[in-house]
Amino acid sequence: MLPKGGIHVVKPKGDRNALAVNDRTMQTLKQDLAQKVGQTGKGWANHLTTVTKEYNDRTNSAVHGAPNEVGKENIQTFMVLQDNAHKFQHNAAVTQRRVAALESAGAFRAPVENAGRSFRPKYGAEREYSHTSMGQAVDTNWRSFLLKQVQPVPRGSGEPKGELATALKPTTLRGLAEEVAQQMAGKAPESYYSVQNRLKDRLGPKGITAVKFLKMFKDLFEHTGARMWRSKLKPGGVRAHPLAVRPGPSGVRPHQTTVGAHPPARRPEPAAAMPPAGPGSSRLLRELDRARVAEASSARASAGALAAGVTPFARAERVRLSAM
Repeated sequence: MLPKGGIHVVKPKGDRNALAVNDRTMQTLKQDLAQKVGQTGKGWANHLTTVTKEYNDRTNSAVHGAPNEVGKENIQTFMVLQDNAHKFQHNAAVTQRRVAALESAGAFRAPVENAGRSFRPKYGAEREYSHTSMGQAVDTNWRSFLLKQVQPVPRGSGEPKGELATALKPTTLRGLAEEVAQQMAGKAPESYYSVQNRLKDRLGPKGITAVKFLKMFKDLFEHTGARMWRSKLKPGGVRAHPLAVRPGPSGVRPHQTTVGAHPPARRPEPAAAMPPAGPGSSRLLRELDRARVAEASSARASAGALAAGVTPFARAERVRLSAM
């Protein structure tokens, strides 16, 4: 429970040292628990209360005595407060120096994840500095980063022209994979060495092996065993969808796709068949025939009138006058 007058402070996300004090305390507790378990043979839960009390009663150099004595009216509490005051002054001075460096440079670089590789860049692209808020540097796009982790750089500083090793993604090699799969389509499985020879001139500078390349595109290549690989494509670049059904009457699979092309257009649905003849159907057919003949005659008459420069309305007017 937070003591009266205490202030709850939340450590910023991404601060690697935010849990340093807790980690050190847990390390000591685990060592004490391991010793108790080794002496008694009982589980660690049976000793947790005892080990915690012993830790709080033991002298700790960080608080000039036992942690249980901090907060009481004694010299130990005064010394702890004195240490904290010195630390506050030190942190304030460091923060002011960092803010001044950012304001002078006008830009900064934020740390990036480099997978622990020492030769990869440790900082990202240049970001224009805007202001500082709550211990964080904010760029002009309102993205914030821990002030103690950013690197001030002059505005307009250059970017690296290259990297020793570039992280590869399947999307960057998709075109090459489809090209190689098409070359291997319809042929017998090829050995790892044959595929390596195909790709050595195109993958050598990228730092990737042929096996890794083939495994990245399991939808295009299949491992048949004994270091043999074959393409899943058919000649022409067509590959069957995993959910494809048996061919229909036309021999085309509904789910087939073609590499580098749009899927085939769907066939139009056949027209509905006429109902079988029944009572009165002959009269209905005669009426339909008359309507079709009348419609065709009207269309021909309109076309002839338009060709002669006479509109259907003017023609009807002449017929009416001649009848008078």
